[in-house]
Amino acid sequence: MIHLLFGENSFASYKELESIKNKFKKDNPNSEIHVIEDKNVNIDQINFSSYGLFANPRLYIFKRFFEFDKNIQKQIIDELKTNLDEMYIIWTDRKIDKRLKMYKTLKKIAECNEFKKLNSSQMRKWILKQAKILNLEINQNHIDLLLSRFENNQALIYSELKKLKLLIQAQNKKKIDDKALQILSGTDLFDIWDFIQKFFHKQKKEALEFINNINFDNQSEFMIIGSLASQVRCIYLIKKYSPKKSKEIQKKLSIHPFTYSQCTKYAQNFSLERIKRLYQQLANLDFSLKQGKIFPKLALSLLVLSL
Repeated sequence: MIHLLFGENSFASYKELESIKNKFKKDNPNSEIHVIEDKNVNIDQINFSSYGLFANPRLYIFKRFFEFDKNIQKQIIDELKTNLDEMYIIWTDRKIDKRLKMYKTLKKIAECNEFKKLNSSQMRKWILKQAKILNLEINQNHIDLLLSRFENNQALIYSELKKLKLLIQAQNKKKIDDKALQILSGTDLFDIWDFIQKFFHKQKKEALEFINNINFDNQSEFMIIGSLASQVRCIYLIKKYSPKKSKEIQKKLSIHPFTYSQCTKYAQNFSLERIKRLYQQLANLDFSLKQGKIFPKLALSLLVLSL
């Protein structure tokens, strides 16, 4: 049996991978599981031993398979075809060009599942479902807050819900309140949102005060940069296209309505060229921080001063 899991929603596709793997382990406790994720792997390095009549079935997981060398891809699939009694998962964290010969080949022999990003309405239902599973009481205002901060990033939202569960358990509560939400990601999200508003309204003094006072831990600088970049992308769409066209793009890309309305206000303060340069600045800043070439406070202060 071959499973092909792919699509832009890598959170959902990986959840499905884990679900298939866990079921296989439960049904076959003494079986082997082989994970192949090196894109430079050689076919001889994969343990494709023959399947005996009384042997335990095996599970092979190929991660980011479409990044493998094309010749290796073909050799692997040819090997899989010879023994479909084993279990195989081919997983990739992106969309696949369905015109590719390899995709067409897999479509004939595999169970193919594409996982698309959820739109705003689907995200709301998903958050409510996850909160119910975690036995959390959450209202629409809290959902709006999560979506405005993380948009349709299910991995981040799921992580925050689990943190909230632990926090509320420690407080012997069940219901989420505003105070609990302020502790998300080890950083006060309300303060970060306030900083973002000051940044795009070019209130340099107030923005610099925030940077000076924040405790940069738990990689909060990357959360700030990611939030700024998300707003910049939205502003770019608004500046580049007509209101009607940008609104269509907003729906297609599942940009949260609250985020879109805020960006419409911010767009009045920037030219299209300035937004392009700002996006490049953020990309360079992210790279420099990850390389350890600059301190977070200095990096963000310079960014504010460049407005």
